[in-house]
Amino acid sequence: MKFKVKIIAASVLIAASAFIGGCSEKKIDIKITDALTESFFSARPDMTVSQLLSEAEITIGKDDRVTPSLSSVISSSADITILRKASVNVKCDGKSHKVTLYGGKVFDALKEAGVKLSSLDKTAPESDTYLFDGEKIVVTRRNSVTLKADGKSKKYVTAAKTVGDFITERKLTLGKRDILTPSKDTVIKTGMKITLKRVDQKIVTEKKTIRYSTEYVESDSMDIGTSEVTVNGQNGVKEVTYRLIMTDGRETGRQKLSEKVIKEPVNEVITQGTREQETETQPATNSNGKTEVSRQRVDDCDGSGHGYYVIKYSDGTEDYEIY
Repeated sequence: MKFKVKIIAASVLIAASAFIGGCSEKKIDIKITDALTESFFSARPDMTVSQLLSEAEITIGKDDRVTPSLSSVISSSADITILRKASVNVKCDGKSHKVTLYGGKVFDALKEAGVKLSSLDKTAPESDTYLFDGEKIVVTRRNSVTLKADGKSKKYVTAAKTVGDFITERKLTLGKRDILTPSKDTVIKTGMKITLKRVDQKIVTEKKTIRYSTEYVESDSMDIGTSEVTVNGQNGVKEVTYRLIMTDGRETGRQKLSEKVIKEPVNEVITQGTREQETETQPATNSNGKTEVSRQRVDDCDGSGHGYYVIKYSDGTEDYEIY
């Protein structure tokens, strides 16, 4: 603490001609400390502290404390200390505390009121300020919090009581869909992490492919086991409109609003044969003297028109003939 120093280079004398009779007399150097002021005086050895203070035009209140006492005689170099009475009001945590000090500072009043400060708390006036009668001391509790919002994460020291107060203090605007964690009415504590997620909506329309299906039809004009693609399939196209939920610029949800087909798909058609194969019976006698009992035609499955005959003879034997 820096003190204001006031030096008075004058001898304090009482009617010098009457008491000294013109003779030189040794003086005593005295320092008077009064609150933030230091004054230096020269006094006679027979003076009292009260007389010296009166000559120095320093007024003492009835409840102020002076050391040495006012009636003490100044007999040697000594310092005089004045402790001014200060009745002050300490406001903290919604409560008021009245305390009385003598020559104290703000931190003395806080101690007297039982108020403990953290390293982040703030007082007005500052804690090392000398107090005078009738002053008010206001303690502001502050906390360190981390705010993550709008793509940034930063630490703040705040005097806000709740998360909502802090958001107001930072001049942040909350959208009706934004998500604040913890909630606005949560009491602020040191080390708390506060997250503000920006939530928005947008409408988008996307084109989607409609896959074609495959249909099977039967034809008695085609043999069993044969098939062919009679209609080529084609995919269709539709437009789907969505409402997207965007959180901090990233999609976190979507809702389908409408759907419109702009090109119908064409289904693939495959025709399958149902015609049964014919069995030919041509009784005949071959070169070996065997009589042919039956001849069954078996077509190849590739639809080429080729195949073979299964020939049965009267003696129970079989033979094959390619066509």
